[in-house]
Amino acid sequence: MGSSVNSLIQVITIVVIAIYAPALALTGAKFWTAVGMITATVVIGSALTVAPKLRNSSLQQSSYQTETSNRSTMVRQPIITRDTVFGTTKKSGGILFMETDANNKYLHLVIEVASHEIQEFTTVYFNEHALTLSSSGNDSNGIARFRVTSPSQYSTSSKFEDGRNTVRIKLHKGLDNQLADVDLVSEAEKWTDEHRLRGIAYMYVRLAYDPDAFPNGLPNVSAIIKGKKILDIRNNSTAFSANPALVLYDYLTDTKLGLGVDTSDVDSASFTTLANLCDTNVSLSAGGTEKRYEAHGIAYSDIAPMEIIDDILTSCVGTLFYSNGKFTVTGGQYVSPSLTLNQSDFVGGINLIAKQSRKDMFNTVKGLFTSDESNWMPTDYPMVTSSTFVSGDGETIFADIDLPFTKSSTMAQRLAKIVLFKNRQQMQLSCNVSLKGFTLQVGDTVNINNTRLGFENKIFEVADWGFNLGGEVSISLTLKETSSAVYSWDAE
Repeated sequence: MGSSVNSLIQVITIVVIAIYAPALALTGAKFWTAVGMITATVVIGSALTVAPKLRNSSLQQSSYQTETSNRSTMVRQPIITRDTVFGTTKKSGGILFMETDANNKYLHLVIEVASHEIQEFTTVYFNEHALTLSSSGNDSNGIARFRVTSPSQYSTSSKFEDGRNTVRIKLHKGLDNQLADVDLVSEAEKWTDEHRLRGIAYMYVRLAYDPDAFPNGLPNVSAIIKGKKILDIRNNSTAFSANPALVLYDYLTDTKLGLGVDTSDVDSASFTTLANLCDTNVSLSAGGTEKRYEAHGIAYSDIAPMEIIDDILTSCVGTLFYSNGKFTVTGGQYVSPSLTLNQSDFVGGINLIAKQSRKDMFNTVKGLFTSDESNWMPTDYPMVTSSTFVSGDGETIFADIDLPFTKSSTMAQRLAKIVLFKNRQQMQLSCNVSLKGFTLQVGDTVNINNTRLGFENKIFEVADWGFNLGGEVSISLTLKETSSAVYSWDAE
């Protein structure tokens, strides 16, 4: 994935050059002095924030449904994607090996579920049947041999009276040093000690020929799994986690399956702040609590990195940007203003958009997510609407917001509500300010005082930031109206 991150940096470099082209007119020491002053901020991924990622076209919606519904289906093809599984989900994958023994009594199947070590296999499925497994002991490498105890159609002994079970299942978590499955090496002619599948999590399933157990032929084998173990930068431990900030950090820095960004190029403080926010508990109306934000999904190697970043960010209403040579993340909560800009701080004119176009407005949010609540099939999360907004608009206006990394319906509703209320914060300012604005960054909020516009401590969020070298040195800002009510579940 090194080329991907290089392409990402090249895009950033091109944007910076385009923004600061006036500096190129300088020569010698003046040029290098100007370059030394430049601090670029480029937004890389912004999900459900200033410009929500809407999937209104039928083509995009179909693509999302296909992606999620097929994740638990076995596939047999010569080339398959490398899949990184974050959090918990139901997953199948490519059939890496399929062979019968000499007399066709037994079929050996190897099904890949992830391209890395996983935390655990929680439940194995044949078609839509959840299997209850019981260990029959371990092989010489310490891998458990499981037999099925229910449903009863799979719990039988082999019809060939050789003491074997109709179904035997072995689960390999994908350790980097894992050995070839000794039973498969012993029983399948073409599988050898060299077939270790290091770093690949897979299921080895042996099926005895039995038309009663398998009346419709080969069953689809899948499993609910807890996915990748990732680094927690807060304590330097590596363990399973569905924290969106840690998931994004892993994707950015992973040298095998991610973008391979050097950790020195990541603003760990911002990731720590977001990680702590995601881990806070939220009370549920039905009782109990859940984490504020979690990320449960799959990063496919044939999906553009920008899209994967956006998909991860949908789980925490986040924004990823590149500033001062580091990748920085923000979002997920209302932030109190860190600065006040008065009328005297503005340089030149102000471009004010008081109200966005009606075609960009909506008052009701719906979309798809994948959850254990719907047996891991893509389904609609509970629609979120505002009667106040509907009444003001005179009709219901829908926005389709899919949440590919969210598996809780209550969490999906909270995210949809934030998207809805951010959309109704319509006012936007484009302006240049004095160097007082130098300390701002994307995601910060600022108080605006301007008597001409009627603003007194009007709160705006920084959506974009730039450094102007042409003419009077100044900071260019794009500011979008915001409010603490956006992140309050009770706001109406």
